[in-house]
Amino acid sequence: MKFRESPLWDYVTQLYSLPEVEKTCLALQQQQGADVNVLLLACWLGNKQMRITPELLQQIQSVSQPWQENILQPMRKARLAIKEHILLVPTDQLEQTRSNMLKMELNAEHMQVLALEDSIQLESLVVDSKAGVEDITSSNLWLYLDQLNSTNEELRPQLGSLLTAVFGTEEVAQLAFMTAT
Repeated sequence: MKFRESPLWDYVTQLYSLPEVEKTCLALQQQQGADVNVLLLACWLGNKQMRITPELLQQIQSVSQPWQENILQPMRKARLAIKEHILLVPTDQLEQTRSNMLKMELNAEHMQVLALEDSIQLESLVVDSKAGVEDITSSNLWLYLDQLNSTNEELRPQLGSLLTAVFGTEEVAQLAFMTAT
């Protein structure tokens, strides 16, 4: 499938390939119900020194939630059912079926990212040039993670791991702890 150019998708795939980012994002997804693409979007906007406001977060979630509920979660559940041998699939077709499902899921993730990118009007967002990228990214992530009905104590280690992976230094994790609401 051929997709249009997307600065957000380029950033998301680059960031997701960093050591520990995938592991931490998937842990937040599995344990806290986080949407990985929203986590990475929060990092992308932070990297551009743009803060997510509660109104923008609501807009992001209104785009993201239908993708998660109607497309991505059912696809993920079906793929995992085959992986865990919950469904009977002929052995000679198992790997090809899983591979095809993973490609479909990745395509759907890509389409969700494009939808998220289309929903954000970057030119209308304010660049906060006084604050550092790390501070804004941490703030963006906290704002989103606060919506997940988890306590800060549950989220701190995972957010710290994500920020450390994104910025390559543990000092950034300390910033996340200081900006926790």
